[in-house]
Amino acid sequence: MRSSIQSSVYEDWEIARDHQNQPIPYPKIKYHVQTHDKAIIYLGTTGTESQRRDIWGRLATSEDKPTSYELCLQVTAKTDYPAYSWLNQVVMVARAMMTEDMLVYDAYQLE
Repeated sequence: MRSSIQSSVYEDWEIARDHQNQPIPYPKIKYHVQTHDKAIIYLGTTGTESQRRDIWGRLATSEDKPTSYELCLQVTAKTDYPAYSWLNQVVMVARAMMTEDMLVYDAYQLE
């Protein structure tokens, strides 16, 4: 399915938990996407960021941002569009990669 973020209205935050004296970030992101056929789908993602410790300080500042990093995510989808109602019942995981100018998701349905 091809889609794009519907608007600039979204929620994006992160909780850091300590693991062996190293903060491990757990991002939570909520937003709406619009499919090629104009259906609106709510997506919620949560997971862990799989990076080295030095990346986090660089991400927190506006200077010297890394050009890419990856996330491992659980995805929740909700929609009332009949063609995509099957998304309401599936379990999905995703691997996301942030590049210099966009976030790219590869999401998979678990069976």
